[in-house]
Formats: sequence, structure tokens, C-alpha cells
Amino acid sequence: MSNTKWYEDENLVNLSRKCDEVYFDQDEEGMCILVDECYRQAHDLKNTNMIRARYFYISFTIQSDLIDLKRKKSRNNYKDSIKSLKFYETDFQKSLYLARNAFELLANEMEEDNNISQNELIYMISFQWQLSVNYANFFYQNGRLVKAVEILSIFNSKNVFPMGMAQLGMKLYELACCHYDGGQRTIMLYKAYHYIKQAIESDEPFPEKAEMNNLLNYYSNNIISMLGHNYLDKAYTIRDFLYFSDDMSVEATKYWEWVAKNKLALNLLNDVFDSVEVGYDPLYLPSMSEDIEGKKVQYLFGLFNQIKQEYVSARFLAYEGFNTKEPHFSDKRVYLINTLDYPIYGIGIEKIKACYRAVYSVFDKIAFFLNEYFEIGIKKNIIGYVRLFSPDKNANDKIRILDIAENNYPLFGMWWLFKDVRNININEDGTVNKKAEYKHIDNVMTKISKVRNAMEHGYLKIIDTYCKELFIDDSRLDKLAYNISFEDYEKLTLQLLKYVREAIVLLVFSVKREEEIKESHRSSDEILAPMYTDKYDDEWKHIY
Repeated sequence: MSNTKWYEDENLVNLSRKCDEVYFDQDEEGMCILVDECYRQAHDLKNTNMIRARYFYISFTIQSDLIDLKRKKSRNNYKDSIKSLKFYETDFQKSLYLARNAFELLANEMEEDNNISQNELIYMISFQWQLSVNYANFFYQNGRLVKAVEILSIFNSKNVFPMGMAQLGMKLYELACCHYDGGQRTIMLYKAYHYIKQAIESDEPFPEKAEMNNLLNYYSNNIISMLGHNYLDKAYTIRDFLYFSDDMSVEATKYWEWVAKNKLALNLLNDVFDSVEVGYDPLYLPSMSEDIEGKKVQYLFGLFNQIKQEYVSARFLAYEGFNTKEPHFSDKRVYLINTLDYPIYGIGIEKIKACYRAVYSVFDKIAFFLNEYFEIGIKKNIIGYVRLFSPDKNANDKIRILDIAENNYPLFGMWWLFKDVRNININEDGTVNKKAEYKHIDNVMTKISKVRNAMEHGYLKIIDTYCKELFIDDSRLDKLAYNISFEDYEKLTLQLLKYVREAIVLLVFSVKREEEIKESHRSSDEILAPMYTDKYDDEWKHIY
């Protein structure tokens, strides 16, 4: 491998310049050629990981620019915009693959202790910020607003990158507008306004600032018109917005701090803040309408109760498992053999496994909900997320989920989220490859899926993190088992919880959007009679 610093590599710099030139000339043929050239260089293992990461990134950006040029002809309205997203689906799949590989290579290099100089670290951070902005924009385009905000949340008072702050403010505005809760929406818009304001007033230059000024002012003025200067000009803290009970036990406080820090609360304020004040789960379905004789809404409330309860219970099992530091009495007087490969046994690990299994099953319950709510018509005994979100398996359905998504952006976002969950493989051009072990659209979800498969159908062995050297020289590893370190298993479990949380949020948003469509089509002589619901009291949540 070359010793040239990745940010000084001549070929990389020249290709990057050529990509800029063909984009400004709107030369689609030239862009296609350069996407392929960067793709080839990115997969060349003779290049260093950082050079490969840059090639993946350049290929991703020019591929995304190419899609934008093509889509400009078909983005006249809401429905046409989503139709064009469907039309270029394979191009987007390739973009996602390229961006994720750039992210993974960069993250691995930044995490490793390989004596990075201060100068190189600055270049790495700059690269990370640029990549984060473009990566988040990709998810925003495809309806995954929660994911876009998560990626951009690295930008805060410590990481002052005006372009990132601007994008975070705009995406947070869009996320707030999807929310049914007016009180939470106000708080989110307040934060969005100040991120945008900070970007506008920043002395740090960024190339896109001039061309973005009108857009930033548009968002800023919209928020001002909704909330007013008097409210926005005050300096609020989280405690001004939310009450925190000092009566909470130490144990409960630690749990909710963990939930908030990892952004696992079913609470959109947890996408804005990560302190204990947002450690609660208020997210619920918006109001739904049906014929007066119907009972579907009541049944759907019951189903959502179950989805929510299974998620929060699985989340707590993970927390307990991660924090079980001492042997439990139920693990004592249990005879096991020392296999000399440092496995971890005990109730703590089994609680995490129980979380993993339980939370994975929520994906199928979400598919079950969508099938009933949108009246897609798949039989109850065969409905599941694979059945619902696989185009080759739902051609004969009464209604196809992707057709409904033409008027429902959050539902389109769920379509893209379940591409990850389904763990699809792609060819070089972005088309789906049904053969296993090719280019996975999401390398993390690939690992999550393999771990689940080992737990359910094989043999998973979790190795003590302090013995990770076993994975370098694997001669002592159990050849029957799928081996994973505890550290990696913990990361995958948290990531899986985040996927499920995002799916639940998108479920709520998709219902809200559908109810808005129903309202817009309702005739003026139709009468809506409200039916109020009661809260299921916390004191009832036990077995009698």
C-alpha cells in the first residue's frame, strides 16, 4: 500500500475535481463513467482504507447528483416526487451501499489507535461531517426522517459545522411537522430555529451558504410565523420545557438516563435531547376515523399497545442484561464445563438474547398492523415484514404497500427501512441480487441478521470482550458456533432497538398521513362524532 496521505493522493484529488466538472456541466454520461471509476478504485484493496473510503464517498456523491439530475424532470408534486423515487430505486440502492461503506471504513479508522496525527484527525473529522450531511440527505429523500436527524445529531455546540447545523435544523423542522403532538412540535421547532439561526449567523464559511440563504430564511420565517419572536428569542433549557420528578428512584433514574442517552425512548423529544427528562414513552397513534358501526380502530389501538409494550419490555431486558455484573442466584448450582475459549454465560446474557428475539418480532407485528389498517388483504396466517415488503411476493395483493406509499412519505420511508431489515443484496448497478453473500445494502443489519439466525436456528457463543484476540487467531474459536464478542453483541443489540424504534415512529407518522388524506377527501355533509379513549393505568400493569 502507498504511504501517501489519503488527503494528498494525486489520483484521488484529480478524480474528485473531474466529478465536480462533469456535475457543473450536467454531463450525465461523464458522471456515469466517473461513478464506475470511483467504484472500481473503492473496491481496490491495494488502496488504503482511507483512500477507499474517499472513493466510496465520491462515487456516492456523484451517483446522488446523477439521480437528482434525472429526477428534476419528474418532481412536480408530492405524488410525482415519490413516483420518481420508485423509478430510480436501484440507483438509490447503489448510493446507499456506497455511502455506508464510506462510513464504515472511516469509522473503523477513527476508532483504531493507529497514531493519527492532529492534522490528519482534522481532515478525518471534516470528511466525517461532509459525509454525514450527504448521508442524512439521502435518508431524508427516502422518507427516513428519524434516521436523518440521528445522523445529523453529531452537530451541536461542540461540533460547530454550519452546513451540518443548517441541515439538522431543516430536518428537525420536517420531523416536527410530521408529529401529531402540538406541545412537542413547538419544542422541536424551537430547537430547529436556533440550529438554523446559528448556521446563518456563523462566521465559519461554507461553500453552499450563499445558495442556501433563501432556503434557510424560508424555514426560519415559517417557524417565526408559527411561534413568534417573543417565544423564540428566549433562552430555554430542557427543564423549562419538561418537568422532571425528583421522586424517581435511583434505579429508575439510571434506567431512563440510559434510555435517553441511547435515544431509545418512544418520544420524539429524544431525537432532540438525550437527558433523563426525555426518558419516557408518550408516543402513540393519532386520532383515527371509521364508520360508526366499525370496531377496527379499537382493535388497532390494542395491537399498537402490544407493539409498544413488547418494545419497551425488550428494551428493559437489554438494560438489565448489560448491567448484570454479578452472578445471579439462579445461575449458581448449575454445572457447566470450561471450554477454554472465554464464553460468557449467565442470566444477564440470556436477558439480552430475550430482548433480541422479542424486539425482532416487533417487525412482523408492524407489518400485521399495516396490513389491517391499509386493508392490503394478506391473510393473517402468512403476513410478516418479508411478505409485505418484498415486491416479488406481493404482486397479487389487493393493494400493494408501495402503491399506497405514493401519497404517504412516512410509509415510503418504512419501505426503505425494511430494505435494511430484509437484508437485501445488490449487484454492481444497484439491482437486487437474490444470491447470498454479495454486496449487502446494510453491513450492520447483515451482522444483526446472522446473530439472530444463529440464536434461533444454530448456536451463538458470546466471547468476553477482553479476549478479542481470539478473533485474530481463530484456532481456539468454537467451529460449531457463530462467535461474537460481548462488545460487538451489545452494539448490535442497541442498533436493532434503534431500527425497531424508527419503524414504530414511521408507523405512527404513516397513520397520521393517511388520516390527513381521509380528511381531505371527506365531503362537507359528513358528520364526525368523537369517541374518547381512557388511559390504561400504570397500576394495572401486573399479573393478578
